[in-house]
Amino acid sequence: RSRYRGGKVGPVQASLAKRLAEVDPGRVVRHKERLPYVIVAMPGQSFRLRDGVLTPLELLEQWDSYSINAEYYTIKHVNAALQRCFGLPPFKISVQAWYNSCPKPRKRIHHWPTSRSAVSSMISSFFGSDTCAICSNRCKSTGSSRVVVCKDCKVDSLTVASTAVDKLKRMQQQA
Repeated sequence: RSRYRGGKVGPVQASLAKRLAEVDPGRVVRHKERLPYVIVAMPGQSFRLRDGVLTPLELLEQWDSYSINAEYYTIKHVNAALQRCFGLPPFKISVQAWYNSCPKPRKRIHHWPTSRSAVSSMISSFFGSDTCAICSNRCKSTGSSRVVVCKDCKVDSLTVASTAVDKLKRMQQQA
């Protein structure tokens, strides 16, 4: 559908179809045709959902640049399914209230600085602050790598490799 009542944008699939049609004019999405999409996490506190919509192929091509928006899928899909099960008698449990009361993880891999002053208005101030995957100290990243190892840990590559393998084993056993 090309237009919505009141000049609205429509669902996320509509914005994705519009973007795909701009790239390839021959790609026409027909009425009631399903369009596969993935919602990815965007940096910052809040964002419009349609800005984080990608096709699965786009996500696979740029896997290092994006991560799936787990909070969106948890709230909209998992919690909704649980509410349909546990919201019925005899349970009558509010899954949304339970989810809101649960503690959420606060560890951030990438630190996106927010500045209220114009002192650090350079674009370079928004990139490069990361946490070392081995010792968890803050350090500067190089390139677009998702895993960062600080200079102190890079000195002994054998210890770094064994520590990384041990951490990976522990995380896999916990999952």
